Amino acid sequence: MYYSMYQENRFLFSVFLIKQIFLFYLFFVLIIYTNFIFLRQIFIYQLF
Repeated sequence: MYYSMYQENRFLFSVFLIKQIFLFYLFFVLIIYTNFIFLRQIFIYQLF
């Protein structure tokens, strides 16, 4: 009983961790992408 509960909690924790990592990765990519667009616009304005 206790062991199965522990296994279940561990499973939920791992799922939670995976979701957190995924969200962090998504956020990171979004920041890089927006910065890239912003820098590109600055570069274009510098050219013309």
